[in-house]
Amino acid sequence: MKQIVIGLVMCILTTIVGAQDLTIVSTKFENSVYKSQVKFGRTIDYTTESVFEMKNENGDLFFGNLPYDSYEPLIKGSTKELYFQTSGPVLSSTTKINKLGTTPTLVAYERFKCSFETAFIDDAGYYAFSYKSVEGAVKVGDQLMVLDQDGKSAKVTINGIELKPNEGSSVRLNAIDERFKIDNGFSLCFYFSSSASTGPGGKFTLSAGTESTSPQTTDAVFKGEREVMKKDIVLTDGKIKITLNALVKYAPKQADNPVFKIDETIDYYILDVTVENLTDQTLDAGAYLIHLNLYDAAGVNSDDHGRLFKNVNSEAKSDVDVIDQQVLGGTSAIRYAAVVAMYSEQDPLFNTEQCDLAFGMLAPKQKVTCTAAKAIGVPKTYMPTEIGFWLENIKKTVKVKL
Repeated sequence: MKQIVIGLVMCILTTIVGAQDLTIVSTKFENSVYKSQVKFGRTIDYTTESVFEMKNENGDLFFGNLPYDSYEPLIKGSTKELYFQTSGPVLSSTTKINKLGTTPTLVAYERFKCSFETAFIDDAGYYAFSYKSVEGAVKVGDQLMVLDQDGKSAKVTINGIELKPNEGSSVRLNAIDERFKIDNGFSLCFYFSSSASTGPGGKFTLSAGTESTSPQTTDAVFKGEREVMKKDIVLTDGKIKITLNALVKYAPKQADNPVFKIDETIDYYILDVTVENLTDQTLDAGAYLIHLNLYDAAGVNSDDHGRLFKNVNSEAKSDVDVIDQQVLGGTSAIRYAAVVAMYSEQDPLFNTEQCDLAFGMLAPKQKVTCTAAKAIGVPKTYMPTEIGFWLENIKKTVKVKL
């Protein structure tokens, strides 16, 4: 491990300390900016490059910006007086100045954290500004958790990172980490989309490491009796992607909640799923989830054991049964709704808002997770071997092995 860390550090230093693009000949601080004589190690077109990566003799990394408008190229080998606005420590002749890479080598990647005062929204989604250095590291495309001052949490995806100097042009970055100091005339703008129906309220924090694409299912945090049978199984028809994060065998006890009537003579399975709309149009995820069921080796649908109208006492019993099975489908979920309610009370990871979204209309490319999407009740002799879903036609069921 030590050799890997040393190698990573050497790689970072080699990237940053190589041949200098700009060299400070002399400098003085005036009116919140540095007035410096600068020698150019290469020709620089200011119209496309005005922000630079800086590293001082203490190893601090920060940003430098040329806050003026100039259309003249800065010629290699020449020396010119420039004004620098910096985001960090004192600028001196020992400061290394090089081109700002849009994707710096990241450190401390697993523990990103950044706090914000408020979030804004436009047609592209949410965005927020940070005026302080981040903790850890983050890159575009990362999925993080947001926790706001109202205690609400949601999963968000980072769609863009932008460095904004008080003066001069903004710079899009693909990543940022805690080595870069943000202060004195610079801010970071994070653009993100949220799995929640609304954005964060008031002050909020973005952080990594608090949730993965497959939610935690360890018994340490669960207050009841359960066993995780299967994990991370994917079903898709090209329009929707349903990931079975966990197939949970659940043992509810009547004594745990006398309000609900629980049949303790059968087995219960809880489906913990993530649902993703793969299309560019809105999609009714609930129409899929209601038809998400288990199958045994003989192909018997778990829904057949608890369908609401299967055992109706009627002359039209057979017709009703066919309608229940092939048209309505999934009506056993109604019978076992109380089991979902009990499970959700014992599961600290259960999020009502997320589960409501999972059974609603998903926006294009939207993805949500529900840790208790459905409860399935079956005889103790029933052994599930497959999971599947259908839409409109039960004969076109999409199945995969458990």
